[in-house]
Amino acid sequence: MTDQWPLRSSLELGALSSAVPCACLHVKHVLWEWGLRSLAERAELLVSELVTNAVTAAGRPGQTVSVNLVGDATRVLIEVRDGDSPGKVAWCELATDPAPASLPRRVPRTRPKPRAEIVTDLDILRRLRDHLRSADR
Repeated sequence: MTDQWPLRSSLELGALSSAVPCACLHVKHVLWEWGLRSLAERAELLVSELVTNAVTAAGRPGQTVSVNLVGDATRVLIEVRDGDSPGKVAWCELATDPAPASLPRRVPRTRPKPRAEIVTDLDILRRLRDHLRSADR
C-alpha cells in the first residue's frame, strides 16, 4: 500500500460544525502541496459533504471526525471517519484528467499533385459550355 499511495496526510477534528471549513482548508492546502491543484475544488466539495455527514452521525459531544488523505502524482483517496475507531468510514477517489491525446498531423503528399491541363481548343470549350447549359434546364 505504501508504494501505491506514497503521499499521506490526516487530520482529526472535534465533531463540530466548525470541522467542515477546517477540513476543507486542510484538504485544499495538502493537494496544492502535492501538486494536485486541479483536484482541490472537487475535493473541497466532497470533503464538505462527507465531514458534514460525519459530524451529524457522530451526534454527541466529545466525538471526533478524522480526515485521511492518501495519494500519488495523479490521484487522491479521501476517507472521512465519524466517531472513535469503530465509526463509519465514507470515502471517494479523485484523479486528474488524463492528458489530451495529441491531434493527428497532416502527412505530406509523397507524389506531386497532377497539374491541370489547359485547354485552348475553342471547339471543345464550346461543346462543354453547351453541355453545361443544357444540364441547367
